[in-house]
Amino acid sequence: MRSRTDAAAPDRARIAVEWAVRSVAVIALLLAWWSTSHSLPWQSSGEGGARDGVVTLHDSSGAIDIHALSDAAGNPATRALNVQLREAPQTEQRALLHAAALSGLPVTWRADSATLPAVALAVSALADPSGGSIIRAVSRSGTPVTLSDSVGWLDSATAARGG
Repeated sequence: MRSRTDAAAPDRARIAVEWAVRSVAVIALLLAWWSTSHSLPWQSSGEGGARDGVVTLHDSSGAIDIHALSDAAGNPATRALNVQLREAPQTEQRALLHAAALSGLPVTWRADSATLPAVALAVSALADPSGGSIIRAVSRSGTPVTLSDSVGWLDSATAARGG
């Protein structure tokens, strides 16, 4: 009885299968390498589109798909994100946009002024040993401004004449 280590004639079927598996692996590696700098035909950037690496995300309902945002932010071919808002972004969307900006990806946004009024905020620390902050908000006259955190509502006011 012959052993597998004997110098027997190699099994042609086994060799063919090994070469086929190796070829598929090499093609998969080449495709993965190529896709790092090119957009594949089956990949999309959500409801928006990409132009020169700038991905524009928008949705007719006003909500941005978190998966499209994640795909666009994680795509190495994306050089900038432009988000079009009809409502304030949700917590997950803000966190993902913030992470994208921290990673060096330029993030810009536009908002529908009828549904999302312009508000400017400035937060400064109090010079007090017990700590604290001063929050200043400026908005269009008559616009309600509500301040809240992850726990809930903190305060609200209506912008007076002059902001």
